[in-house]
Amino acid sequence: MPGEIDWRKGGEGALAKVLCDGARYLTDEELLGAFFGFRSSEKAREFGRAVLERVSLAELPEFTAEELQSVKGVGPVAAARLLSAVELSRRTLRQRLPEKHPGENIESLSRYLYARYGKKREECLGAVFFGRNGEILAECEFFRGDRRRVTVDASTVIRKAITLGSRRVLIFHNHPGGSLTPSVDDMRFAEHFSALASGFDIYLSDFLILSPKGSSKSLRTIGGFPIASAGAGQGVFPYYVIDDREGR
Repeated sequence: MPGEIDWRKGGEGALAKVLCDGARYLTDEELLGAFFGFRSSEKAREFGRAVLERVSLAELPEFTAEELQSVKGVGPVAAARLLSAVELSRRTLRQRLPEKHPGENIESLSRYLYARYGKKREECLGAVFFGRNGEILAECEFFRGDRRRVTVDASTVIRKAITLGSRRVLIFHNHPGGSLTPSVDDMRFAEHFSALASGFDIYLSDFLILSPKGSSKSLRTIGGFPIASAGAGQGVFPYYVIDDREGR
């Protein structure tokens, strides 16, 4: 087209590499620089290096626009573009989940939840709610604490399930320290939630632990998953503190 710039004429530039070879062949620094429009590989790497000195790729999804603007050369528009790209990648993963019975494909669901919640800098706990045919009705983060603990309320999650008409719930909880070993409190809360939920005919399908190192663990697959018994939830306080200091 008349007036269109042929970026490939730049030879070894970052944008030329993307167009000719594919984005997967760029380094992290070059990829960030190319995203912000730096044609020169040297300038792209210089800019990308400045960004990565302030924030790692793993931490990027949790940075705010204000925090990104603390990086030299990143203004409001650049920060908005980068956060938009992060959100697009999350939504792409969500759409790649199987349309039917996504909860049965624990690997795909774990990858999606890891991308959205596994890199958070504070502990959080949330839930995925499934419909009668196994479809995802909603996915919510309910509680956030600090790097070692989070205070949770099982009744809040159960009320949401009742509102949605969901009878099957998957709980997810991240470990910012990187350990995939469930703590005593993790196991106790899983049992506590399962017992309370069973009184409303709601089934806890799994409890996933997410690590910022790119992995996750299903409590159901490691054995000892809680099975609710009659009256097991009686006399239990609704608020619960999950403290994951051990094994960190």
